[in-house]
Amino acid sequence: MKIKKFFYTISALIAVFILAISCEKKVDDLELATYPTNPEIFIDGFSTGLYYAAFGTSKVTAFSVDKEVKYSGTSSMRFDVPDDGDPLGSYAGGVFGTNPGRDLTGYNVLTFWAKASQPTVIGQVGFGNDMGESKYQVSISNLAVNVSWKKFYILIPDPSLLKKERGLLYYSATPQNGRGFTFWLDDVKFEKLGTIAHEVYKIVSGKDSVFSGPVGEYSISDVSASYNLPSGIDQTVNVSKSYFTFISSDTSKAVINNNGSITVKNSGGVITAKVGHINALGSLTMNVTGPNIAAPIPTVAAANVISVYSNSYTNIKVDSYDPYWAPWMTTNYSTFKINGNDVIRYTNFNDINNSKKVYVAITFESIPINISTMTHFHMDVWVPSTSPNLNNKFTIKLIDFGAGGTYGGGDDVTGTYNNPASLATNQWVGIEIPMSGFTGLTTKAHLAQMILDNFPTDIYVDNIYFHN
Repeated sequence: MKIKKFFYTISALIAVFILAISCEKKVDDLELATYPTNPEIFIDGFSTGLYYAAFGTSKVTAFSVDKEVKYSGTSSMRFDVPDDGDPLGSYAGGVFGTNPGRDLTGYNVLTFWAKASQPTVIGQVGFGNDMGESKYQVSISNLAVNVSWKKFYILIPDPSLLKKERGLLYYSATPQNGRGFTFWLDDVKFEKLGTIAHEVYKIVSGKDSVFSGPVGEYSISDVSASYNLPSGIDQTVNVSKSYFTFISSDTSKAVINNNGSITVKNSGGVITAKVGHINALGSLTMNVTGPNIAAPIPTVAAANVISVYSNSYTNIKVDSYDPYWAPWMTTNYSTFKINGNDVIRYTNFNDINNSKKVYVAITFESIPINISTMTHFHMDVWVPSTSPNLNNKFTIKLIDFGAGGTYGGGDDVTGTYNNPASLATNQWVGIEIPMSGFTGLTTKAHLAQMILDNFPTDIYVDNIYFHN
């Protein structure tokens, strides 16, 4: 009896093992789910599964199906662009999408016929806007349409990427000279055409360009695509960066991700790109002209500091780092990070006629600060050797609004420090000034403005603070 029972047990195990192998084989043999390949959007009506979603603030009733005007068949898509001031919406715009998405890898172009009630332009028509990430968006801006039907073509840059595209068509149109108009689209579909030729893709406008600036995070710019239409005319479209494969010649100097965001580390790296198997025109060579290391970390205890700009301390409320007080001023202000540390960059310290005083202000007028107990002012500055006006001997001014706490109250005072020498280049220079060095600063309880005057044209600034 024991032998027979053992035989039954072995037989059961073998059966389970065979069943498991069989099940595993069936799972392995299953094909991955595919998406519909239907190319049609509107052919005498919507294709299966299509929906329309109007953009926010657009006129939601702008779209309708017109059974009177059509290119072919029995109907067309009609869009009524509102007049300026229409209470129902200021423009016409929306998305025609589908969920689940469609497999468009077998097509290379979106085509449609269009006409309008008058010669006009449609602000934007394209595909890839899915009201979400809209990763593979392509469009034509300012599409010129007339009173007669004409066929239009919008290129799919790399069809292999559109395996489950949800955004099949989108548009946006605004009034022309304050007046609305009507336009129609018909026979809207994706096609595979051999008459679309000579695809050209560009980054940085197709030029071999040089990036000059500090290390930090940047974004590749001015990408586009163009192609030759069946008519022989070249058409340019706006294209998402997601179609491009970006390449860095040296990732120790520059790293670029799939979204075109560049991390600049040092000079020498070259960024290029391709779409599918086609090399894009244009390149970007890194030339680091600013600091490639962060400013020294301050060592003064926080309890002894009033900070205007520094990651090491809690900063006061600053109203503006570049208030642009005069129309002739051209100083530009921007910020970036070096290894996570925030840095200010001021450029173009001049004016249109190069005849005015050269300065930029930092203002904290809404909440003036009391620096009566502070003994020193500190600021770290980096001047690139490529900056114009390297021999400038800078001035720093501090403006106190007096007991009244407001500008022009009759008790305003200005303290001025004139540096006797120009600044060293290509290194962080710590500017440390005793408060006694600001001539004329007789009151310090309502400090509201700081002016950086007569610096070289291009400077980087960090760690602006008072301390005792």
